[in-house]
Amino acid sequence: MKLFFAFVCLTSILTSCSNNTLTPETTNTSKQEEDLVITFGGFLKDGPKTEKLEGVCGTDYTRNVLNCDIYNGLLSWNVTELTFEIVWSPYNEETKRFFRNRISIPPMTTGHVSISLGMQLPPDDVYSYRNLPSKTLSHWTWIIAAAKGEHV
Repeated sequence: MKLFFAFVCLTSILTSCSNNTLTPETTNTSKQEEDLVITFGGFLKDGPKTEKLEGVCGTDYTRNVLNCDIYNGLLSWNVTELTFEIVWSPYNEETKRFFRNRISIPPMTTGHVSISLGMQLPPDDVYSYRNLPSKTLSHWTWIIAAAKGEHV
């Protein structure tokens, strides 16, 4: 009888060990954040020309905050960070700043970014002529200089 119980115990131990080796290993399901190389036009470097990051930016009334709506047209990427380059006239190395913001913009959606500049951008010039629509000449501009994302 003792031999029978020893056999049952040994069988159950071997079965549980073999079951553990047959089960797949648990994998880390968290996605890795990667640097995305963005070209001047907002395209992913060496990516399709039908996919890009684009948007519109404007200042608040104090011209100290930049408010942007950014569209993530990169089908395979959830954008997790954006680096904006802001330049103003006269255009040189001293009138250029980079601002990095954490964000989560899934593919094919628009996200909002507010950037506190810590300075005041120069005012725009507005020209109007008789009954024609007025024209605005801005003395500053922005681009998306870099991005990070998670592959989806």
